[in-house]
Amino acid sequence: MTLIDGMRAPIRRTVVLAGLCVTLGCAAVAAAPVHAEGTGDRDRDDYSGSEEYRGNGYRDGGDTDVFFEVRPTGGLTVSVPSRATLSRTVPGGTARGRLGEVEVADERSAPCAQWTAIVSLRREFTSGGHGNDAISGSRVWYASGPPIHAFNGPFFPGFPGSLDDPRVAFSHPDGSGNNFVSWNPALGVHVPESAVADSYHGTVTYSVA
Repeated sequence: MTLIDGMRAPIRRTVVLAGLCVTLGCAAVAAAPVHAEGTGDRDRDDYSGSEEYRGNGYRDGGDTDVFFEVRPTGGLTVSVPSRATLSRTVPGGTARGRLGEVEVADERSAPCAQWTAIVSLRREFTSGGHGNDAISGSRVWYASGPPIHAFNGPFFPGFPGSLDDPRVAFSHPDGSGNNFVSWNPALGVHVPESAVADSYHGTVTYSVA
């Protein structure tokens, strides 16, 4: 204690111990903030502003170019029934009927998938035992009719007409990728009045390209 003007006055002494500020002679004790090395808060302060971390906390990385190949499923084909029977008729009449389902399947997976199917009379109609009774294509009438099943068109049937010359049965003039269409064509054979009574046989053929 020290005498000041005859009075005793307390002398305050401040001691700093291990980061604690302690004032001797008073009741107040103040603790200084302490930063411990290696804490999570310090780590976040150190990296939050770094260019190494962006957005959601992940750093920018490199790019990987990825490639794969799509191969064709198959080719361009036409499927036809092996046999068809027309109605009975008489000399001067017409034998009529359906030939059965014809299908063009395009499995080339091509970017330009156009095609045209052609129908023609490969063999004239003749009877079994006579050589001078042939019925030519000018007397054979063909009509494709509408599509039965179709995928990835457009598809267009050819105009009905005689098989004196090859004609368009169906076409796919535009589009890409695999596609198919089927139809059941009608056929009529105009029998000459001079025709003999017998069974007649001819062959209708298709091609597609």
